[in-house]
Amino acid sequence: MVHLGWWFTIYQSIHCTTECIPRATPRNGASGLLDSQTSRSICAGQVYRPELPYSQQTVACSSLSAGACILLQFSHLHTACLPRSQGGLGLIHPQLQQCALQLRWLLPLLCQSTALLLSSPSIVLPRLVGFLLSQHPSSSLLYRSPPQQLDHRFSLLFPCRRPSSLRHTESSWSLLFKAIDRLPKDFSSTVVSASTCLEIPLASVILPSSSSVELGRSLAQLPSAVAYIMGSDRDSCLRPRRSAEFSCHPNLAKKFLKWIKRDDVQLSPFFVRAFIHSSFSSFGHFPFLQVEDHTVVDITPFVESLSICSSSGSGQRRPASSTKAYRKLCCPQAVTKPPLPIPYNPDIQAA
Repeated sequence: MVHLGWWFTIYQSIHCTTECIPRATPRNGASGLLDSQTSRSICAGQVYRPELPYSQQTVACSSLSAGACILLQFSHLHTACLPRSQGGLGLIHPQLQQCALQLRWLLPLLCQSTALLLSSPSIVLPRLVGFLLSQHPSSSLLYRSPPQQLDHRFSLLFPCRRPSSLRHTESSWSLLFKAIDRLPKDFSSTVVSASTCLEIPLASVILPSSSSVELGRSLAQLPSAVAYIMGSDRDSCLRPRRSAEFSCHPNLAKKFLKWIKRDDVQLSPFFVRAFIHSSFSSFGHFPFLQVEDHTVVDITPFVESLSICSSSGSGQRRPASSTKAYRKLCCPQAVTKPPLPIPYNPDIQAA
C-alpha cells in the first residue's frame, strides 16, 4: 500500500464524515454545494442534520483540518478535483495519484519481458513476476501455450487472463492492475501475429461500443483459439474453425461465430489484420505492414501502443512517463465551454 501523506488523510476524513451527512438538497438551491451556514457548522466540528433546526445541530464531530473544511463544501470529491475554470479547486484525485505512484514498478513490468525480469538484480521485480506466474495453471486445454510459460504482460493488458486468485482487492497485484486498467488502450493501429491473437481472450478482441449483444462471463474469458485457428497456407493467417475442428466449448464458440456472421459483434482492427495475407496488406484505404512470422507470440506491439515506453537510440525501450504524464493520459480532456454571450444591449437588434 502506498502512503499518500496528508492529502490521503484528508480524503479519508472527508469520506468518513460525508457518510454521516445525508444527501439533502442545499438550502441555497445550488446543486452540489452546501450553503455557507452549513459549511461553517461542519468546519466548527459539528454534524449537519437537516431534520433538526440549526439551533439544535450541536452533535460533536471529530475535528478536521482547514483543508478538509474547504473540501466539505463540495458534495463530491470529483467537484473539488475539477479545474478552477470549471468551479473546482484543481486538486489531484487521491485514487488517481495512488495509481500514478505505481509507475515505479509498473514501468519495468511493462517494458521488460518475463525472461529479463526473472534475471533482474532487483529484489522485488523477480518475486512479483514469479508469484504472478505461479498463480497460473501449469497446463490448460484452452490456451495454445502453457500459461506459466507465457509473457506476464498478457495478464497486465488483458484482465480476463489474470488469475482468479489475484483479482480481489487484497491481492499484492491489486494496485498494479488498477493502475494499468486506468490507462486508455487504443490498439486500432497495432499489428500482431496470428499466434499472439489466439492467446487473447474473446472479450479483448471485440469492439464493445459497436456490439449489440453481451458476451457473458463464460464466453468473455475464453481465448480466441476456441473459435479461430491458424491456416495451413504459407502466410498462416487466421481463419474460423470448421465444425469438425472445435475441441473446447464448441457451443460457445459456434455462438460467437454466429454473432460475428450476423454483425452483432464486431472484431477489433488488430484482430482483423491477422486474417489478411501479406500480399494484400498494402491495399485498401488502411494499408499496413504484415508481420513476417505468424507463429511467434509477441506482445510488444501492444505495450508500445500504450505510449508508456519509448524507443531510445540504442534500440532498447526506456521508461518515458511520469506521474504527471500518467494523470494526463488517464483524465479525459475537458470539454471547452463556449464563451459567454455579449451583454444584452437593447439598442442592438438581432439580424
